[in-house]
Amino acid sequence: MRTIIMGAMAAAIAAALLTGCSRSPGAADLYILEELEAAAAVSDPAGRVRRLEIFVRNHRGHPYRAEAWQKMLEAMAQQPGEAGQALERFDRAIGEERDPAIRGRLLFSKFEFLWESDSLLAVDLARHIAAGDVADYRLLMYMAYYLMDAGGQEETAEIIFRRLIEVAPDPLRLAHARTVFAGFLEERGRGGEAFGQLELASPYPFAERR
Repeated sequence: MRTIIMGAMAAAIAAALLTGCSRSPGAADLYILEELEAAAAVSDPAGRVRRLEIFVRNHRGHPYRAEAWQKMLEAMAQQPGEAGQALERFDRAIGEERDPAIRGRLLFSKFEFLWESDSLLAVDLARHIAAGDVADYRLLMYMAYYLMDAGGQEETAEIIFRRLIEVAPDPLRLAHARTVFAGFLEERGRGGEAFGQLELASPYPFAERR
């Protein structure tokens, strides 16, 4: 079953690369990427935040703004006593974001940040997302990967998996979600439920590998 999970994770990453919001970089995009890298390379965290803020203002419509916000959150968190303010500013950015794909990336960045600093807050965020109207497949799948092997978080992981199955945008990704969920169930001694999920996921190639 671990082979199934690793194969499914590889498929998820491939799907993310194929369906992500970022377009293939042309010449203009390369210049913008260089600008982002220069801003992110500023050694002083406060100066880095200022440069990244300028980048976001200048490129509000560009997909790279998600990475800029993520780097800004990391830089703000490096400043003593600024972690709370960093999250407040990050939350404002999430609230103002209208592109669902970018918003999903920002929410996952927040989840990762919280996971490193306070995993219980990260779990609360995951449950809040699952209970809301967010239907970002990749966001939910990546959170499920974090939670499925985290001790004591089986209930939350299952909530995320069931929400993931609800929002899967196409049959392949629905089958993928069911396959990973089946691995999660089997590892917890729920073989009958796992087999049921695999039956429903039978068109998915990894579902045949038990």
